[in-house]
Amino acid sequence: QPLTYTLVVSNTGVASSNQTLITATLPTILSNQLVTSAGITLAQINNAPTVWQTSDLAPGATGLITVTGIVSPQLTQDSFLNFDTSIGSQAYDLNRTNNSSQPLTLTALVPRIRLLNAILNSPETAGNLTLTVQLDHVNPYAATLVDYATSDGTAQADNDYQPVSGTLSIPAGSLSTTFAIAIVDDALVESAETFHVVLSQPKAAALGSPVSTTITIVDNDVAPTITPTSTPSPVPTATG
Repeated sequence: QPLTYTLVVSNTGVASSNQTLITATLPTILSNQLVTSAGITLAQINNAPTVWQTSDLAPGATGLITVTGIVSPQLTQDSFLNFDTSIGSQAYDLNRTNNSSQPLTLTALVPRIRLLNAILNSPETAGNLTLTVQLDHVNPYAATLVDYATSDGTAQADNDYQPVSGTLSIPAGSLSTTFAIAIVDDALVESAETFHVVLSQPKAAALGSPVSTTITIVDNDVAPTITPTSTPSPVPTATG
């Protein structure tokens, strides 16, 4: 994910600034850094990539320093991006308050991945039950991966449902994906039974809520009704 910082350097004094040193502290997770400037010339000091001596600035003049870089789209937690600078001079300055700077902090918010429903009911005749996994916002730069797996509750794998597990992928720029679980339609008369689905090990996202779903299988079988039948009493026959 590209990120750009713009540093405005201004001379608010009544005399030209000279031999001004600027030291920048950039986030450690910012890679592929590129520094450009406008209205001011930068000279790198001691081969340090973020320590510069600027060209002189006339009173009231302003220069821009732009730092661009890449934040990895594979982050799995929110990260603070602190950009701080200090301004000094190679010449002695009796008044240190002449030089001031303000730090800037940004926060890289990673997407949250979650199951759409925390509770689901499924008739035993459903065949395949479809579940949705979604992000709260897209990751435009990388696919999001997350592991998923079923586990037994009162329902038993293979007898009541077909167990599944694996890794789901949501393409870059997309919000959701789905997967299916086969429900077993048996001929047994039984009460409602439950099993669970859990998400884990996200990549390029963090876990949101809910990360688990409880699925209740509603039985469709009915116990047979036994209707008793009466046996007629024998009718006596007269003889003579």
